[in-house]
Amino acid sequence: MYRLKEVDSAFLGGGRLADYAVNGNLKVGDGVELTAGAQYEQWNFPLLAPVAKSNVSISVGMTYRPDWKWIRK
Repeated sequence: MYRLKEVDSAFLGGGRLADYAVNGNLKVGDGVELTAGAQYEQWNFPLLAPVAKSNVSISVGMTYRPDWKWIRK
């Protein structure tokens, strides 16, 4: 994913925001799925901060969906 937002300098001093992100899912077995993602954000809004700022976010997760067929018997 890529996102770019720019605000005209005539509006509260203007600014710029750019985001880059990647996400993925991987099924590793019956009922088990792994997810991972990373995002980098860079912004410059002089009204909020005098210098440009950036941050990074990383996430990982695991989902388990058990097979409950034995309960229905």
